[in-house]
Amino acid sequence: MAKCGREQFSHEILYLADGQYYSHYLLAREMAKILNENYCVTFLIATYEGKNTHHVNLVQEVQNLLSEDIKAILLPIDQEYENSKFYTSGVGRLPSNWDQENITTNLDIYWKMTECRSVTFFQTVIKNVPVYVDGRDYGIFEWLKHQNYQLGIAEIGSITSGFALFNELGIEKTIATTATPAIPHYSASKGDGLKNAKIRIPGSPRQIQNNNYYNELIRKFTEIYDTDYEQNYNVQLINSSAMPLKPFKSPRALFSSVKYFLVNHSELAAYPRDLNNKIKFIGGIAIGDQMLENYQAKALNNNDYLTDGAWNNNVECVGFLSIGTLASFNGIDQENLNTMYRALGKHPECHFLIRIDRAHFPNDQQKRYFNLNNVEFINENIPQQEILAQKNTKIAIIHCGQNSLTEALYAGVPVICIPLLGDQRYNASVVEYLQVGIWVQAPHFHQQFEDALNKILKKRNSYKQNVKKLARRLNDPNRDTSKEIFLQAVRDALNDDDEASLLFIMKIFNLNINLEEACETC
Repeated sequence: MAKCGREQFSHEILYLADGQYYSHYLLAREMAKILNENYCVTFLIATYEGKNTHHVNLVQEVQNLLSEDIKAILLPIDQEYENSKFYTSGVGRLPSNWDQENITTNLDIYWKMTECRSVTFFQTVIKNVPVYVDGRDYGIFEWLKHQNYQLGIAEIGSITSGFALFNELGIEKTIATTATPAIPHYSASKGDGLKNAKIRIPGSPRQIQNNNYYNELIRKFTEIYDTDYEQNYNVQLINSSAMPLKPFKSPRALFSSVKYFLVNHSELAAYPRDLNNKIKFIGGIAIGDQMLENYQAKALNNNDYLTDGAWNNNVECVGFLSIGTLASFNGIDQENLNTMYRALGKHPECHFLIRIDRAHFPNDQQKRYFNLNNVEFINENIPQQEILAQKNTKIAIIHCGQNSLTEALYAGVPVICIPLLGDQRYNASVVEYLQVGIWVQAPHFHQQFEDALNKILKKRNSYKQNVKKLARRLNDPNRDTSKEIFLQAVRDALNDDDEASLLFIMKIFNLNINLEEACETC
């Protein structure tokens, strides 16, 4: 158990984490470890029976974190309210299908989840459910009330109601995070990031469509975080609490008072825009110090990185396909598979590692027909970070989730993006804008993939040049690292006694994007 009485650690921090989505958990865990070097950290992990990430064993994670002196606690979330919402609306989980690209904020399930996550974490805590701490069971609400935290950190979206908990515990200084580019995600369409995009034309139908879409999102978020939440507070929360609660305060008001909003992507790998000085970019922090050093050595000194995770490091060209932890190959048909086989087989000079469902492995006849001697198909996690660090890695075919894209950009590897849900469309649009890769639409994969692969594997191509230039900027030793930015924000938040002036957080990324500004890496 963490020794929170250590004299050199005068500040205690309560960090709330989501155990359902791996990329979100990974970010929170890495940030908690960084904090633990200088602060006493309680790391409270929300768990969802039957829905937790299967990429880590959370029970084992707690043991590992405890051994590092982080006070890690599992909080089993009461899902009664969430299940009732999903049951009545007839929805399950975010869809991931190759026959359509989903704008997640168009889906009913997204809004149900948003409403639920504004309630469930706080509701579970104030029910005083038992948790295991210091070798025995405690009621979590009662236990937290006996602690003395100076700062609270939680992610908006997955742990939204955590800010109500901070308020209830009297934690006045808070930091909000997001594992993705902040919602609302710009309603990206293929081609929006290109120089001749219609969205760049003032008053164009595409620009008007995007602005109207954004304004409607703001209306929905405001409704959920103001009027709907007040109703939930009166019906769900007051009746759930094991103890009297403080006067009502809406999530919108709580978000507006956070000291900083930390966004998990790099300011260099985004559209240019004017932002509040309370917004800080920490993209790359989830990669970890050691791998960042390897990417820096590759980007700046052309060094190679070889470990047990290296794959075919002795060949001229390596590439891989991996679509993350939430996306899947649901809906991919044989025509698309044949397109993939054919395109890969036409590049015998390059060796490909393809992570795909076993049901979609080519049979022996298909391997011979498409000449797939250069392709290895696996149905397990790819050592993606290690492969990206190799000098001979020429392409990454990814879904364009935030962590995968950030890793590729730091490693200087051009990408093909196949976005399926969430922030992936936005990220694919940024890839277009930076000219470091190509957006391939899953529903049109059979028409677009081979041409995209050929362009990026061409001996001399602008994508390769642009991403290497960007990697040098991202890894510039004279830039503040994401870790330094994070720790400085924490120090400033702890020492800041002024009332925070952050705008309503859902308006931060209002997409007044200066698309006329030149891309510095292009």
